Amino acid sequence: MILLKTAKDIMVKGVNVVAFSSDDSIREVIAKLAQTGFSGGPVVKGGKVVGVISESDIITLADNSGKDDLEGFVGSAAVRKKASDVMSKKVVTVGPDADVGEIADKMSGKKVNRVIVVDSKGALLGLIARDDIVEAAVSEL
Repeated sequence: MILLKTAKDIMVKGVNVVAFSSDDSIREVIAKLAQTGFSGGPVVKGGKVVGVISESDIITLADNSGKDDLEGFVGSAAVRKKASDVMSKKVVTVGPDADVGEIADKMSGKKVNRVIVVDSKGALLGLIARDDIVEAAVSEL
């Protein structure tokens, strides 16, 4: 039954999570997102998750850059900003033993596409995206 599964059962594990350093430039973030096909991921500093950065954050930055086109944005000072300058600092996290129902409720209530799985010290263990919840449900059909 899906509700009996926990975060550790369905999460993308740490080594497979696309994570960013708080010091990564936006140019580096864009390149990593493009290479991996992920839409976002956790930002880590000193071994702890300190934020989340997504395509939405990049689009907002581009929109606010004052450039009229993508080429102008990519060549602008905006892409030299750091991930920590652009990330959302409101990270939605769960522990490894959180059940799938709790995770789905949290994602829905907070209107987020992903939750970060952390240990008791805030270190990154994994990531759960909406499609991971759906896949867990499908596996029970």
